[in-house]
Amino acid sequence: MFWPTRLKPLLSMCLITACTDGIGPSPVVQSSDPETSRGSLELNILGVSREYANTPPQACLRVEFEAWAAPCSRAEIVPNLAPPLELSGTFQAGFWAVRGQDRVLQIGYEYDGAMYPLLEFQVPSAALYERPDGTRFSDGDSVLIDVSLDLTRLSATFEPSGLRFSNEDPAIFMFWYDAAGEDLNGDGTTDDVDAEIEDTLLGLWTQQLGDSPWVPVGAEQSSSEDLFYASIYHFTNYAVGW
Repeated sequence: MFWPTRLKPLLSMCLITACTDGIGPSPVVQSSDPETSRGSLELNILGVSREYANTPPQACLRVEFEAWAAPCSRAEIVPNLAPPLELSGTFQAGFWAVRGQDRVLQIGYEYDGAMYPLLEFQVPSAALYERPDGTRFSDGDSVLIDVSLDLTRLSATFEPSGLRFSNEDPAIFMFWYDAAGEDLNGDGTTDDVDAEIEDTLLGLWTQQLGDSPWVPVGAEQSSSEDLFYASIYHFTNYAVGW
């Protein structure tokens, strides 16, 4: 099953705790401690295991927050002109988010007869708040959201830059890292060092610009699902690493 159903109550709590008084833009939770910020070249972004090198990714658009299963609407996904044939390069998908409608973009891959998730981006019906030009969304207004997923290392870029979501009902970003395999530091062996990385160092990070430092996002982790999930208030680059 694509969706980790036991996380639904936790996601609801995440939405509740993200609320502030009123509706308006809010920054991604970042650390003010310079020791927790990383230079762009210093962040160890997880790479995709060669075990999954020949598994084509798939995109799916949903209008309800449910598990990945047929039927799934693909008509409103902006198609790739040249989709990759393996988990390498960049996979791009776009969809129209509409104020007043729930939308969920899911990107996953099929391996050994089962479907596995890579990324999910939820836009609740009241999430759209402000366009990049500063104008507010009204019910029925829409915006094209583009997602570029790096399939060589676990990082993603969202556009349009400057789009903002509501404090009270933000977007939700879910990023799975099981495609990295168990050798998280890439030294060729799976040992206690990899377990220590996952338990104490691994996190979801954000980068405002291509040459700016990476800073940690206030994300929740489910080690049993190899998953990070977080409330999102505006678009930047995101990666799983340490």
